[in-house]
Amino acid sequence: MVELLAMSGQRAIQPRRISPFEMSERQSRLDEDLICLELGNRWGLRCERFAAPKREGRKTPDFKVLKDGELIAYLEVKTSHDSMKFAERADGLCVSTTPNNPIFSRLANDIYRADEQFTSVNPDTLLPNILAFVNHDEKAGAIDLRAVVTGSVPLEGGGSLPAWHHISEGRIRDAKKRIHLYIWCDHHPQVDAIKEHHEGFDIVIPRPASRNVRVLTRWNQMSDPDVMAQLCRAFGVNPVSINS
Repeated sequence: MVELLAMSGQRAIQPRRISPFEMSERQSRLDEDLICLELGNRWGLRCERFAAPKREGRKTPDFKVLKDGELIAYLEVKTSHDSMKFAERADGLCVSTTPNNPIFSRLANDIYRADEQFTSVNPDTLLPNILAFVNHDEKAGAIDLRAVVTGSVPLEGGGSLPAWHHISEGRIRDAKKRIHLYIWCDHHPQVDAIKEHHEGFDIVIPRPASRNVRVLTRWNQMSDPDVMAQLCRAFGVNPVSINS
């Protein structure tokens, strides 16, 4: 993509090419803002980004989550856009290509990395950790997250089918227990997403009130019950009503 900059008199400033990294950063910011708006609109929570100096030299989650000015949780937002691959064509334009990372592997990596980020600020897990996914991949769905976390896929007629058990009880076995709430947000054309096209890059524009955003929550009953109780109080949810 080429960004046309301001003109000074009759002399045009040379156009600046925006890199794939910049485009990905822009999408990530939009996705983070979307989750923060959802938390505010649905549950009256406020997200406060970690200040840059505190993030130097260590990985931290994206946000502190506050209610009535009190810190009640930490939030990390993962976007599937981060895993998109880009290639440069002969004419110099960068275009997005299909990611070759399997969905289950991508989700497992996100959970593992998020746990490291949460641990850096919440080592004893005294406060709840919230992991939100903003999904732009039409081939992925919340059922994939369930399979990775639980090691099974629910069947329409009841019961479940084992799936990715080597992941759920392998690499992320301990990490997943330290994440108390998963938020899955579909944001792609199949749910009426609005896209802004820039010569090979698609940027999805959040509109939280429209049907292009579909948000699902998954409460993790494998987590510490006391911390889960804290989270339920903050969200105004009866612990008896949540599903694992």
